[in-house]
Amino acid sequence: GHSGAIPVTVIGESAFSCHPLESVVIPEGVEIIEDFAFHGCESLSELVIPEGVDSIGNMAFSLCSSLKEMYIPDMVMSIGSAPFSGCSSLEYISVGAGNGDYISIDGVLFTRDMRSMIRYPSMKSGKEYVIPEGVESIDRTAFMKCKELEVIPVPESVIFVDKFGFAGSKCLKRIVFLGSNPGLYVEPSALSFLTEGVVFERDGRE
Repeated sequence: GHSGAIPVTVIGESAFSCHPLESVVIPEGVEIIEDFAFHGCESLSELVIPEGVDSIGNMAFSLCSSLKEMYIPDMVMSIGSAPFSGCSSLEYISVGAGNGDYISIDGVLFTRDMRSMIRYPSMKSGKEYVIPEGVESIDRTAFMKCKELEVIPVPESVIFVDKFGFAGSKCLKRIVFLGSNPGLYVEPSALSFLTEGVVFERDGRE
């Protein structure tokens, strides 16, 4: 740019919402991606987030139904609610090795302390996924519309399942609570849009 150009540091709320973009390289210098920034960009299949970004807003990439992979850079300290809901092609989420707040394990996104599970990619392969022991909350839309999952064992450490946590995962047959989970609260919508006959077991007993 010419001298006097103002560097872009924020991609504003709904800035590219429902835009027919196919590829986006967010420029260096951007620090904040606001709520719904790329919501509904259904053609977007390539997205590069630069290392300087430290905040990703609520539903920032929701309904980006062509995105297959997502990389969260080292500096990201804050990710809003349901950032990847409706990302129906998402296979893998990776996180920079130096990120102190988030971590990816086998493509699944967690907070670094492993207390919150944020997102299991919809198109990740595998019929069973064992939520790691120590996870306390399953975040909003964490398992929403997963294509292959049939069985999800839930460890005793889980005390909260947020809205639409398991919603719309049509292949899901069994959710198994591994223990007494005495303080467990499951938002009613967490279990919406599931196929009839999903079995809820407690430690192997229906």
